[in-house]
Amino acid sequence: MPDPLDEPLRFDMILPNGQPLRFDMPGARWDGTVREVMAALERKTNRPRKMAKLTDADQKAFINKIIATIKNADIKARLIANEWDPTQRTTNLENGNTSIMNDESLVTQLEAALKTAVDTRRTDLNNNYDLASATLSLIEGCLGKDDPLVVDLHQFRGQLSQEAKQPAGGTP
Repeated sequence: MPDPLDEPLRFDMILPNGQPLRFDMPGARWDGTVREVMAALERKTNRPRKMAKLTDADQKAFINKIIATIKNADIKARLIANEWDPTQRTTNLENGNTSIMNDESLVTQLEAALKTAVDTRRTDLNNNYDLASATLSLIEGCLGKDDPLVVDLHQFRGQLSQEAKQPAGGTP
């Protein structure tokens, strides 16, 4: 009985690891075998993942280098001669770059909106605190500074932290 790993690749094939065969899998080629794809996947899985350590700028530089490489007429001709036309991948990468730029613009807008909201909240909180303090002064003026209610309100304010620490990651 032949080894199932030596089976030729075919359309709609499910690999031994349960993944469907995709045309862009490592080791996949028209006359390839399951063994070749599984070996390529194993090599890919066991190598260190350096992309996670790259900065955004490094990742963008790499993407742009790949785009420029596969758009180069000589390289594109070589790839087509070896049965891979990079036209669709170029389009996908360029569309991805457009999405990234749109996402970055949205993030910038959201950061600006967050700063405005935090500043507005701080102003509103300070204004309302000042109003509450002025209200205490009015109550004191009406009832006198020795009135138990006035004393209690002053004590309450005096017991509050002078420099409240904000929770980590909280809104200032």
